[in-house]
Amino acid sequence: MKAALALLTFLAATSPALADPLDLWLASPPPRLADVTWENFDYGRVTFLPSGEDAVALKLLARHKIVALDRKTFTKILPGAPYPQEADRKPYLVRGVEMEQSLGSIGVVKHGEDLCVLYNGPIEPGDIRHRAAILYLPAPPKHLYVAITLYS
Repeated sequence: MKAALALLTFLAATSPALADPLDLWLASPPPRLADVTWENFDYGRVTFLPSGEDAVALKLLARHKIVALDRKTFTKILPGAPYPQEADRKPYLVRGVEMEQSLGSIGVVKHGEDLCVLYNGPIEPGDIRHRAAILYLPAPPKHLYVAITLYS
């Protein structure tokens, strides 16, 4: 994971494929975090919104990379889904990105109070798409990074 995060920092700074306005969502971890070990986030606490059913969420995320969700907003984003009842966790809407090819995957990794929504996929031409996820957290992350790693 260390090498992958170092690679994504390089890619975000040098790739002509990342010159699109969508890239404003990309926020790679700083170099000081390149040598730390990132752990997988508990996937039972992540809901990635289906592409095409995320217009309300993407509109909210256009201005903020993290949005605390109250019951009313949660219901607009996930109609019919029950609002979480856990006293120690609240839903937060966060930014993510993915490449248009279907061979990659998107997930969340953590280091301390920092989170990174990370797309991992093969090096292939394609556009970057915005994604939205709901994370169930005791508090918002100290830093939220959105990054891409590519492999050959």
